[in-house]
Amino acid sequence: MVDTTHPASAFAQTNPHSQKRVDLSTYIQISRNLTRVRSPQKRLHALFLGQAAISRAIMQLPATQHPVQDAQRFSFDAWQVDVGGGAQTAAVVVVHGEFTEVPSQSVVSFDRVFALVPALPGTPAAAAGIPCIITNDQLTLRRYNGFHSWLPQAPAAAPPSSEHAPASSLAPEQEEMARALQGATGLNAEWTLRCLENYGWNYQQAMAEFPQVRASLPPEAFQ
Repeated sequence: MVDTTHPASAFAQTNPHSQKRVDLSTYIQISRNLTRVRSPQKRLHALFLGQAAISRAIMQLPATQHPVQDAQRFSFDAWQVDVGGGAQTAAVVVVHGEFTEVPSQSVVSFDRVFALVPALPGTPAAAAGIPCIITNDQLTLRRYNGFHSWLPQAPAAAPPSSEHAPASSLAPEQEEMARALQGATGLNAEWTLRCLENYGWNYQQAMAEFPQVRASLPPEAFQ
């Protein structure tokens, strides 16, 4: 499913990956966004059933790279449900993250929803030692919207009042940037504000320059 709306977060308004023109036409060809695809025939065409059809659909998509070495760029939720009138238990797993298209180097945000059930005895999955199988899989794609919405938001993370920049004087988007930078760098509230002010509240520049200046910061700059 392709979500073609532009992300409205303050982060996306200044992020070059969010602002970049991303060609989603390859995905749109097989998109099953029910708010946009109204034709019953097109809806049916974009519903892939069976291993062979699913494999062919996946092979149509561009090659991707996922920044799996950076755990904060991904988030997942999982819960258990009863199906078939309680005769079987399924697990629903929702993954949020991002990937880079190899051909275009465009960064795309995604959500993926899996429905998992135990592999029945005698099935190929059980014979291979796989404990469960995927019965349903939906991939949702959108323009890059970052990962800051799921970073831990501890009460102490909000920038406190200071003589330089009291929190009450910050615009909502500045508060969002401050929380995101503090969570990503480990700076305390005072030094988070100093950093953003030093770079003119340019979040991307602050993040890019932080690794170079980290060693020069005093210990009290960190939480």
